[in-house]
Amino acid sequence: MADKKISELTNITGANVDDANDELTIVDSSEATTKAITREELFKDIDGNITLSGTVDGRDVAADGTKLDYISVTQAVDLDQLETDIAALANGMVYKGDWDASSGSFPGSGGAQTGWFYYVSTGGTVDGVSFSAGDNIVATTDNASASTYSGNWSKHDQTDAVSAVVGLTGSVSKGSLLSALNVEDGADVTDTANVTAAGALMDSELTDIAAVKGLDQGVATTDSPSFVEGTFSGDLTVDSDTLFVDASTSRVGIGTSSPSARLEVLSGDNEAVNIKSDGHIQLYDSVGTFLSRNVNESMVGGNIRLDAGVTTGSHVGYSNGANARGGSGIVFDNTTGGSSAYGEITFLQSNDTNDDTWVVREAMRIDSSGNVGIGNGAPQAKLDVNGAIAQRPLSADPADPAPGHTIQWVSDGTGSGDAGDVMMKINVGGTVKTTTLVDYSAL
Repeated sequence: MADKKISELTNITGANVDDANDELTIVDSSEATTKAITREELFKDIDGNITLSGTVDGRDVAADGTKLDYISVTQAVDLDQLETDIAALANGMVYKGDWDASSGSFPGSGGAQTGWFYYVSTGGTVDGVSFSAGDNIVATTDNASASTYSGNWSKHDQTDAVSAVVGLTGSVSKGSLLSALNVEDGADVTDTANVTAAGALMDSELTDIAAVKGLDQGVATTDSPSFVEGTFSGDLTVDSDTLFVDASTSRVGIGTSSPSARLEVLSGDNEAVNIKSDGHIQLYDSVGTFLSRNVNESMVGGNIRLDAGVTTGSHVGYSNGANARGGSGIVFDNTTGGSSAYGEITFLQSNDTNDDTWVVREAMRIDSSGNVGIGNGAPQAKLDVNGAIAQRPLSADPADPAPGHTIQWVSDGTGSGDAGDVMMKINVGGTVKTTTLVDYSAL
């Protein structure tokens, strides 16, 4: 075979490869000869396209070439990684439409593939699993069952998802959230000035009922607010029965939640009810009953009360009600005689005028010795009367006195003695004798 280019060979009928010598032997029937050429010699003179027809190693060269023509790349491509990525896409989630869970069967009619998901448009229960509108259901296997949940489906519960934040929906930005909350960006919310500037109330500002009502009931305050004014509507209860105000009956109960009077204080067997005041306690209106005190004195008075502030005039130490009318009272005094002495009880009376000239007078006193003085503030005997004593007659003798005692009376003539006689019974050692002290007929 004469030296020719590969393109000049016209009737190649065979070729043999000699791997040991790295040679290719080509048989050209037109030359009736063979020639062995090396790899370098084979490609040395190729300067154009090589055209092949038929098949190479069992593959259709023309058909495969057409397919390769559709591929266009501008950089190196890792085909193994490309295969992995395509497989991942094939197994991804695919939205297949809405599903009515009240239908009684799962979607897809048994043909749902892995990754297919449906939006629940109407709630219902299938195979013991409850679905609500807004939930999603995803097939976890190919040809997912239309009747069996386990191993076929996965429920994505959306019922507890937040639908809005302070009226904002969708993607909520920091700026829109701060604006909705009326909070300045970077503000110290522990600082009173910053918070109140935004319209909020601090504990120190809870000074009336309206402020308290404006609070969220779930917010606890740490300070003790001072209430200036306000009006409650309805009943008021503090710790069950510590304090109860019944709005329907206008009654107040302390220690009871069912007061039977305007004010009812209920305490236990060993509990006292204490009312402490530096001034007086008025139980009625301006001329009613007063409970008052002054140092170690206390007084129950009607239209009169103790008042240490009165230091001049005809009623030193006392004041009265607003209207012109008389008054009376009982003073309980434990200021005299030291700790070993007994207290005194004084019964007082007062007149009243439209000016400040009213007078307080003592009607009766029981002193620390137990002496009783009537019209006498310093009794010298068990009964010391400053004035006359009137005695009315009896129509029958009184009962006998105890041993060592006497009884004196005026007879009306029905029993012992004549009418007008002054009689006496004397019991000495159990023996009672009756005698006439004054014989009215002998006068």
